[in-house]
Amino acid sequence: MLHLYCLTAPRSEGVAAGVRGLAGAPVRVVSTGALDAWVSEHAEAPHPVTVELVREHDRVVRAALAWEAPLPARFGQDFPSEGALRRALAEREAALARALERVRGAVEMTVRVLLADPAAEAEKGAEGAREGPSGPPKPPAAPDDAQVAKSAAGREYLSRLRERQRREAELRHRADFLQTRIARAVAGIVLEEARTPSRPSSRSLTISHLVARRALSDYRRALRSFVDGEPGLRVLISGPWAPYSFTEPRRE
Repeated sequence: MLHLYCLTAPRSEGVAAGVRGLAGAPVRVVSTGALDAWVSEHAEAPHPVTVELVREHDRVVRAALAWEAPLPARFGQDFPSEGALRRALAEREAALARALERVRGAVEMTVRVLLADPAAEAEKGAEGAREGPSGPPKPPAAPDDAQVAKSAAGREYLSRLRERQRREAELRHRADFLQTRIARAVAGIVLEEARTPSRPSSRSLTISHLVARRALSDYRRALRSFVDGEPGLRVLISGPWAPYSFTEPRRE
């Protein structure tokens, strides 16, 4: 069974020599002429998705990145034989070659902006206060009083739901606004941009940028200038990474 790590430009055998993959297995190259596939052989598959194995997978991709931008494979792409791998690559060779050319000479940088929501924190604190003891127990309510209380609780729930939806809409609007601002800050430097879908509860905006290696200094300088102009904004910048976010076909 072959585990696929990434695809690179041809003639990468010397770079892959000595690299170790999952469970310490040696990495070798399967070449199709137009593409080199970095793989390791294993007796069994699929491999369980664990943090350690994913890191081992990424270490091989990083070894390729040190030479040239690879086309990373998502963890878990296994093939029963070298022939099966070659057939799968042959079916998509033209598209894969275009995708590899798309990331050539580039790396992925990640920008994460933390979106503060003071109102949510205030509500959380208020809820915690309501949940604590509030004096001696009250006597049971009369049926009519219980019905009134139930109705009031329902109205309060709907009101809180509407307020939460309003805050989430505000956070989405702020995330869109900040994405536009960041795009303007790095305009002319970034080759492509990909925004990671986020859940409302995440309270963050994550953007991936495809950046030419030679432009990394300009990229970092532009982002530092943006962050300096937004002193209240919490921004985390990481990379360079292999271009995992840019392996899918480009949307025209």
